[in-house]
Amino acid sequence: MNFLFITDPLGGFNLDKDSSLAMMRMAQARGHVVWACGTPELHWQSGQLVSASMQRLHLRNTPKTGMLPKKPEKKPCVKWTRC
Repeated sequence: MNFLFITDPLGGFNLDKDSSLAMMRMAQARGHVVWACGTPELHWQSGQLVSASMQRLHLRNTPKTGMLPKKPEKKPCVKWTRC
């Protein structure tokens, strides 16, 4: 399953304490694909699907080593459980 987290900028995360990062790690550990974007990256126009310019994340095993974001992609959110 894909999970999109709408968060503050990724560079501002506190790698030791951020609850969004903890939830991302748990989702990835359970085999889910983790994506992130900020509210400015959400796109919607009347009569169209919601989409987002999002980054797929590959989270490392320890909080101190952080995450490896991929190049942003614009994707529709229609097939997602939550967006």
